[in-house]
Amino acid sequence: MRKPNPKAIGMAAALAIVLLSAGAGLQRAIAPLTPQMRDSGPSVPSRALAQSLFLGYNGLAADIYWTDAIQYFGQRRMAQSWDYPKLAPLLNLAYDLDPNLIAAAQYGAFFLADDPPEAAGQPQAAVALLRKAIHDHPDDWHLYFNLGFVEALNMHDPKAAAETFYAGSKVPHANPALAVLAADYFADVNERQLARVLWTEMYRDAPNPQLRENALDHLQAFKVEDDLAKLGSLAQAYHQRTGVWPQAWRDLERAGLLPGVPLDPQGHPYRLFGDGRFGLDPATKILALKAAH
Repeated sequence: MRKPNPKAIGMAAALAIVLLSAGAGLQRAIAPLTPQMRDSGPSVPSRALAQSLFLGYNGLAADIYWTDAIQYFGQRRMAQSWDYPKLAPLLNLAYDLDPNLIAAAQYGAFFLADDPPEAAGQPQAAVALLRKAIHDHPDDWHLYFNLGFVEALNMHDPKAAAETFYAGSKVPHANPALAVLAADYFADVNERQLARVLWTEMYRDAPNPQLRENALDHLQAFKVEDDLAKLGSLAQAYHQRTGVWPQAWRDLERAGLLPGVPLDPQGHPYRLFGDGRFGLDPATKILALKAAH
């Protein structure tokens, strides 16, 4: 292996210092070119102007504007100025100059999405920035993860979140949690059939027993909800026929509505309360169903 050349290393270090100094100077030179109010924050040039001023060193320029965005956010938050008009432009400029600076989208979106004072209260801008990054980096599951949460928690659009989590779950080497989140959010927006498919896929393909157990738990919860709905319909039919509610399972058996005592997915008999309602045996343990209720 060739030994490092100390002279070359020294020259490279000196060049880096010169470039960083030049970048800072160029950044300051931009300010007079962009009209701005006092204390309104750093100037935000067009991408073409920034590329020209930084002599094509786009990565250096991107790092500087990403740093500017962080400092701008921190300074305005410290000053309790809850509006951030230049935050999204700075983040987009940094990312556009260097699309490999994924942090500008991945973490910048958090500066944008939440309501003040925690963030800028601009979830639409966060979504746009993350979607741009996903377009450039379709195999980075972290971006889908972040976008899904912005859509769910800040945009209040669980269906969009479910679709994003589902798309991310199909990315090679994606975190299995994305499939879990997709199924949960699809269930929340009553996309029950698709949620069932996702949990079935998880049960079949999950790489560890804990995830498979979680998937089975959710599939059992779906089965219980279907069973209880069916039993409720049978009780209603019995009531219409006799004028009273069934008081025991044998009432439904004698009426030809049931072949025997129905069991839940864990093998415990369902409970009949005598007023048209049904429920689970206390011994049944289906966490997903208990969490939903």
